[in-house]
Amino acid sequence: PRNFTMPGTGIYRSDDGGQSWQHLGLSNAWHIGEIAVHPTNPEVVVVAVLGQFWSKNSARGLYRTENGGESWQRVLYVDECTGANDIVWSTHDPKVLYASMWENFPDVAGENSGVYRSSDAGLTWRKCSQGFPTGKSIGRIGLAISASDSKKVYALVDDRSRIKAGAAQVYRSCDGGENWERTHQENLHIFSRIGWYFADIYVSPEDDDEVFALGVRVAHSRDGGQTFDLLSGKVSHMTP
Repeated sequence: PRNFTMPGTGIYRSDDGGQSWQHLGLSNAWHIGEIAVHPTNPEVVVVAVLGQFWSKNSARGLYRTENGGESWQRVLYVDECTGANDIVWSTHDPKVLYASMWENFPDVAGENSGVYRSSDAGLTWRKCSQGFPTGKSIGRIGLAISASDSKKVYALVDDRSRIKAGAAQVYRSCDGGENWERTHQENLHIFSRIGWYFADIYVSPEDDDEVFALGVRVAHSRDGGQTFDLLSGKVSHMTP
């Protein structure tokens, strides 16, 4: 939610590899955080709507379609200040999804930021908060799920109360979001002081202990997030 971010016009679908596109609604979404397609049925889609960044907006939340976008049902809504940021769909068990909500108005963090789980392919959702950080300082949350275990999920959290120590924190649940624990002891410095840039996380499909956490820098772990190395290399600048 920066001052140079322009709104979009909703959801589009292509059935010919991107040669042509059809508008499918959600025109009031303004900003969309993620589009997640069912692993085996492309007509079932869940969309994370962040909404308008600079005002209260009743269009925020998670939207779902069962008919390829002909109609949409909002399946999760928190309030006018909290949008949906990320969605991950389990390929191991297509009934299981995780989504993150982000309270980003009037600030970029808030008590309503958190993680939710669905066990019925996105129809209903419940908050997963046991052991997960809470409070007014919790900002953007990125999610990643194991390809072989629908109960193993990672979250990259922007905790604005820890700006100097390193606001980025990785949490993991191995029981479907029932309980969470921070994976690492050392501070993880991958966000700028502004925080939340990219705030995404990925798990290797071959090894669910190999994790990549994305901020303005990229952190890599091979032990389930217990330790991280920062990816590095030669940096070339386009201008001095």
